Amino acid sequence: MKPKLAINQTKDDPVIATYVRLKKRYGDDIQIDVVDYIIDQGEARATVDMLNNDKSVHGIIVQLPLQNIAETDEIVNLVSPNKDVDALGAHALYDPATPLAINWLLAGYNIE
Repeated sequence: MKPKLAINQTKDDPVIATYVRLKKRYGDDIQIDVVDYIIDQGEARATVDMLNNDKSVHGIIVQLPLQNIAETDEIVNLVSPNKDVDALGAHALYDPATPLAINWLLAGYNIE
């Protein structure tokens, strides 16, 4: 069984659609099933809960920005720390990818 990544998207935006499309393409390259859930933000809590309990889903991304950005912290914190691959939740087990990549770049150029 291939690993599965679930992306929750609450905002219809061409820039977000591009990011999701790139994630799907990269998922194909590395043999990961990527499923995009385009949902109303009112469904986000139930969808994240369902995905947290779905043993076939190995990672969850809450695609930002949300339609209502005021709920961002609440919704990203609903993702199980074991499945929070973006490491946005308060109890994430992984390092956030963007700051980690920046630190690698800085270290590569010997910048403290």
